[in-house]
Amino acid sequence: AYLLMASAAASTEVAYVAKQGESKLMWSEVCSNYERFCLLVGISIVFSFIAVLTMAMLVTLSGRRFFLTPHPQNHNQVAIVALYDKILCI
Repeated sequence: AYLLMASAAASTEVAYVAKQGESKLMWSEVCSNYERFCLLVGISIVFSFIAVLTMAMLVTLSGRRFFLTPHPQNHNQVAIVALYDKILCI
């Protein structure tokens, strides 16, 4: 989730520099020459943030379901813990 958010934020910054330019570094804006490319980049950034929101929603729903669902004890684990306790008592 963090990697997805970081990539969306980085691509947004690159798109901003392409659209506005950076005068301190003497980079001119490029979207006036490549309008279609900049449009497609903008659309992909929107989809990236939709993916970020979808991932956040899925993580929230999954965590909520995990913590609200009762989990039955595994009888094999109970037997192993009891055996381990007997070994330590000796």
